[in-house]
Amino acid sequence: MRFLKGMKAALLFPVCLGWLGFEGQAQVITNNGASIFVSGGAVLTVKGSFVNSVSGAAVPSVDNNGTIQVSENWQLGSPALYTGTGALELNGTSVQQISGTTVHNLTVNNPAGVTQLDNLTVTGNVTITDGNLTAAAGKTLNLEGAISETPDKMYEGALAKTVQVTTVTASSSFGNIGISFDNTDGGNWGNVTVIRHTGPGSYISNPNSPSLQGINRNWSIESEFKPDRKTIALTLSWFTEEDNGLTFPGNQAQVWKSEDDGLTWIRVEGLKPITTNGNVRSVTVQTNSTSLWTVADEITPLPVTWLHFNGKATDTGTELRWATASEKDTESFVVERGLDGRDFHSVASWPLPATAAFHCNIATLTVPCRCRAIRYTTG
Repeated sequence: MRFLKGMKAALLFPVCLGWLGFEGQAQVITNNGASIFVSGGAVLTVKGSFVNSVSGAAVPSVDNNGTIQVSENWQLGSPALYTGTGALELNGTSVQQISGTTVHNLTVNNPAGVTQLDNLTVTGNVTITDGNLTAAAGKTLNLEGAISETPDKMYEGALAKTVQVTTVTASSSFGNIGISFDNTDGGNWGNVTVIRHTGPGSYISNPNSPSLQGINRNWSIESEFKPDRKTIALTLSWFTEEDNGLTFPGNQAQVWKSEDDGLTWIRVEGLKPITTNGNVRSVTVQTNSTSLWTVADEITPLPVTWLHFNGKATDTGTELRWATASEKDTESFVVERGLDGRDFHSVASWPLPATAAFHCNIATLTVPCRCRAIRYTTG
């Protein structure tokens, strides 16, 4: 184990510089307050872990303008400093961990994968050449540049990207995270933050039928402004390996959005054609809002989405009014009356048109004012 404390190590040559150990012997370098400089073109190779920790008043810093290669774990937590425009490459052969707040360019080149333990900001680019980069539960990677990934070499977890979309912004691909804005209306959306969720369990499922699920990817979009009477062409993209068993009959997909953090879902337009380029699928819709988004196919609907349900007493009985935004595979609504809140019986049925994407159903029923519940059945 090597310790660096109260010194400055200047690495100035474009060769592999570092501490060389015996073959097969792992190393741990602990930086307890030193300032380490890696100049442009230089490579610092650590065949083990690289730990940067605070010791007393000494705050370690790493100024990396070349490449640091680490074969085990990387640790650089606040208030330790990481600066420079170089790359950190994690290139081990067993699972590695990265902990810390900031790096510039990050390369994952480990077939066993890398686990991200903390919220991490990458001020440059993320390149995944082998294995996956997987976030621990509740952790986010904030991406300021772009990401390069493939289906078996990708980021799994919450991946955030913020882009300023103004009246002069024609389009943005948000760092290749599987979403793009085509701002043909010239709207000023301000700072737009997209958080992409991927990996196991990233699908949205129907709570009434959990086996009905969307693709294994969803996006949260928040904009600083909502320009009046402006829309964007929103394109959502995913890998075919994230289809999650969906077959997309007729090569069409249904885009869904939720404006209440996933409690209810609204169908966005109708079925849309899928564009497939290699192993990447894409679908585009027009929208004037930002929210939570996902994609399903024609035969995998998300639940009926209620807009409202209201009742009021009238001279002739109780007037029930309700509206829904989507009613995929719904045959009719059945209104039931219960006097004690436990036992109910049917008082009316409200059939639906066979082919309609939007319904706004209003029923006026002559029933006692003690009608306390409504439910629907799906066909």
